[in-house]
Amino acid sequence: THTVSLKLFNGSIMEISRKGKGEEGMNNVQFNTYNVSFNINTKPYKISNLKKREREMTNTELRAKIQYLKKKNILANTKWINKGISEDISSILTRIQTRIALSFSSFVFILIGFPLGVRIHRKETSIGIAISLMFVAGYYFLMTFIEAFQDKAELCPWLLIWIPNTVLALAGVLLIYKLFKK
Repeated sequence: THTVSLKLFNGSIMEISRKGKGEEGMNNVQFNTYNVSFNINTKPYKISNLKKREREMTNTELRAKIQYLKKKNILANTKWINKGISEDISSILTRIQTRIALSFSSFVFILIGFPLGVRIHRKETSIGIAISLMFVAGYYFLMTFIEAFQDKAELCPWLLIWIPNTVLALAGVLLIYKLFKK
């Protein structure tokens, strides 16, 4: 057999236990020397067999997962979607809509930034930066707040996630209107 050996010096191995969370779930092993051998004749584990987490999936994969969950519910012969599946679907829909809403956020920030940039004079640059930072902080606070409800299907968080974009876009349009009205 063909083997490759590695000799590691002065290190540590961090292992996460399946039961524990946080620091209690961590096992830390310190070593001075550690020998690792690999048999290169065996087939490596296929990366495609690894299960992706939801945040690593594409929108297409997430939509396929929603379809799978709906079929799973139908196969369980339940007329109504059970609470666990409903929460999973809500979470996935919220993740998809969050990605799309964040993509549109740059357009919304341009709508806000344009009239503020034109209005604010050179002496008031720090005020403009402060106002811009307030808009950005408010936007991301609202996005994070709404995402916290992603498991609450009855609140429709996949629709609520659009509130920050809508509010800022309306504010931007109003500011542009006032700018050109003068």
